[in-house]
Amino acid sequence: MSSGRRCGDRARTRAVRARPGEAVTWSGGHVLRDRGIEAEYVPMAQTLGMGLTAWSPLGGGLLTGKYRRTEAGVAGEGRISVPDAPVRPVSDRDWAVVDALRTVADGLGKPMAQVALNWSLTRPAISSLVIGASSESQLESNLAALGFELPADARARLEQASAPVTAAVYGMFTPEYQSWVVSPGLGIGDRPDTFAPPVWNGRR
Repeated sequence: MSSGRRCGDRARTRAVRARPGEAVTWSGGHVLRDRGIEAEYVPMAQTLGMGLTAWSPLGGGLLTGKYRRTEAGVAGEGRISVPDAPVRPVSDRDWAVVDALRTVADGLGKPMAQVALNWSLTRPAISSLVIGASSESQLESNLAALGFELPADARARLEQASAPVTAAVYGMFTPEYQSWVVSPGLGIGDRPDTFAPPVWNGRR
């Protein structure tokens, strides 16, 4: 690498790190039933050194286990079960996520809500969660989600059930696509290894 290239990299790194008034966090919905922000905002946060504040980590209560599917629709006490309520409909995929979460929670002997919160808070780039506890006991139960670690097999089961579908335009920017079509056999990073964390497209 030439000395001019090294100086340019250093200047860019310092400019990104030192600009005044830079954003330190971004807020968006992130939950097992909807991981859409992972296509764009998680890589952005990792690249810029930002944190993500995730709201609705329990999916409006769906991931607490208080709702169930019936022939007549959604049953349970809460707004999701109210006919014509302005909430997102519960899809078959959502119920598959709930079933996987219930299985994992039962295996760990933990409430479903704690497992869902633990999963969300330990995802890449997530720095904090916005929770909507309605009582002191509920708040204490939610905070207990910090007190255990999800086993690898449990995490894999949750992530398989909730795997997001990458839209076509975003799929072109995944490491798999880049190393397959754009630059086969090569690994390409967008910044020097000294910049943390570097963005890498390719198979390591």
